[in-house]
Amino acid sequence: MTQKHHYRDLAEEARKVLGSVPKQFLEYFTSRFPLLLIHTWLAMRCVREEPGLHEYYDSSYLFPQVSAKSSNTHLRMRLILFFRISLH
Repeated sequence: MTQKHHYRDLAEEARKVLGSVPKQFLEYFTSRFPLLLIHTWLAMRCVREEPGLHEYYDSSYLFPQVSAKSSNTHLRMRLILFFRISLH
């Protein structure tokens, strides 16, 4: 059996800091690294068709074309709103 995470292997003190899975654990990381999930999702889009990853990318979603001159802030804000709606 493949272990998906090693949360249970952490010391009790570390689990207290991170909180319970999933809600407090997610809040721990999103409060410290608010763009990590979005950054990772965007960075991995080049392999979105790979087995095991395609389920995380809706085939109907068209990624915005970002030119060097366009503002990344606007794109980030759109994605933050998208993920906030999706996670709730």
